[in-house]
Amino acid sequence: MLFGFNIPPADIMPTTQVNELKEKKDRKKFLTDLGYSESRNDYTKVNKYGFMGRYQFSRATLKLLGIIVSKEEFLENPQLQEDAMFLLLIANKKNLRRHIKKYSNMTIKGISVSESGILASAHLVGSGRVKKWLKSNGKETKKDALGTSIESYMKRFGGYELNLPGTVKI
Repeated sequence: MLFGFNIPPADIMPTTQVNELKEKKDRKKFLTDLGYSESRNDYTKVNKYGFMGRYQFSRATLKLLGIIVSKEEFLENPQLQEDAMFLLLIANKKNLRRHIKKYSNMTIKGISVSESGILASAHLVGSGRVKKWLKSNGKETKKDALGTSIESYMKRFGGYELNLPGTVKI
């Protein structure tokens, strides 16, 4: 079994096919793991602060992404939630591209920094706070409203191969 799929071992598969399967598995696993951390992958979840859906979006973030729908419309539309997460990842990657390039593969506070860790942390506390954390070598520690730290997301979500486009106009 390779990457959770019942397929032949890598030594008898073309390298490109192995890489395609790994890419799909890593991005999908990242989103599943992030969704689980945020809401236990519950598209209908609303927390006590009003964050909504599988990835716990705020109304303000949705508005920044150009998604203006009612709470009910958002919660009832899993595809819209997935699209919103993809748009947010692309926007954060564009905003953090210099930091991703500079800090990936560095170690801060014993944590190996990676693109996926940076992007998950930006989802948690915003890209501005992640930039401050990186520039301060981890001294500017921030947590979200529920007490989850940048460090915990940087560590938990590090090392995924997301293969996101570099920049997209939103």
